[in-house]
Amino acid sequence: MLPGGSPMGLFHDDYEKSVGLFTPYTTILSITSLITILMISLLFRNTRLGFVFFGLVFFLCGHLVESTFIPLELYFEHRNYLPSIGLYFSLAVAIGFLSAKQKYRKASIFFVVLLSLLFSISTYYRVTIWESIGSILHASVNSHPESWRTHTRLANLSIMNGEIEIAREHLTRAVQIDKYKGKYGIVLSQLIAHCFDENYPDEVLYSKLENTELMDDTYTFSILRWLNQLLEDGECKNLDKRKIVNTIAASLENDTKVKGYVKDWELYLYVGKLYSSLKEYEKAIYHYARSYDLNPAYYDSAILALELKIKLFDYVSAEKILTKVEKNDAYKYEYQREWFANIKDLLADRDY
Repeated sequence: MLPGGSPMGLFHDDYEKSVGLFTPYTTILSITSLITILMISLLFRNTRLGFVFFGLVFFLCGHLVESTFIPLELYFEHRNYLPSIGLYFSLAVAIGFLSAKQKYRKASIFFVVLLSLLFSISTYYRVTIWESIGSILHASVNSHPESWRTHTRLANLSIMNGEIEIAREHLTRAVQIDKYKGKYGIVLSQLIAHCFDENYPDEVLYSKLENTELMDDTYTFSILRWLNQLLEDGECKNLDKRKIVNTIAASLENDTKVKGYVKDWELYLYVGKLYSSLKEYEKAIYHYARSYDLNPAYYDSAILALELKIKLFDYVSAEKILTKVEKNDAYKYEYQREWFANIKDLLADRDY
């Protein structure tokens, strides 16, 4: 619970999950310890020790949110903030009981001073770690060397810093940790690395993209977003950008597994943005329309399609999109309602 504790941080995807009472063996030990704490708390609830155990029970109850059937991701440091009040309550009560006795008073005072000093040093150490994303990632890779996320984010940071070989090492390590997780995003990252050096990617890398299964994971989305930003900024002169986007679009249309993805609509949205960055507006409009059809609650896809139709002076098609959106009549945000109202007025005033 110390603020400078090295195991704490943002990346804990290397944490071994319990899949059985003895897999890993710490599962049964943890369950036994929790039951013991609860039983002792119940037995001593009407004594002075009951106040001490109350804090421990408060800590456990505070973690019920991510420790039950609710499928939250394991695990994050900030979830300790409120529950830890229980631990410090127990500590304060225990010190209070001891300091009330003359023979333990000096020791209690010494312990409080020492603990305060330790927290001050640990907090300072913590601040030095959190002063930049680079220091956070390098500290994380030391304490969590098997964290897939740490390696992929260090790879992205290395790419932006021009440290291409280091980036490739981290991407390779990420694949070794989990050869299935985020694999499409990893291949895209390997291609993006060539945006920051003078070398052209090998054709093998393009083929690898064609033969890798397109996925709708968070990492792939973040890399697609990054790629789109680079294309909008006119970067990546060493890449065959059109070939990459066409490959992604082909996977989107031809891979039957994609149609079962929960976020297939978001893949269409990003491909639309990529085509728009390449100024292939008709293809962009097609993918925006598909995105909206798959998820009518996400109006931004329709907004992007409408903007391009108006840009191409295709007002008839723009009106059709607008009519389609109005039939849903479930604008999520007020800005969307206002935007569509303005477009409707604009189209109504046009002479065509």
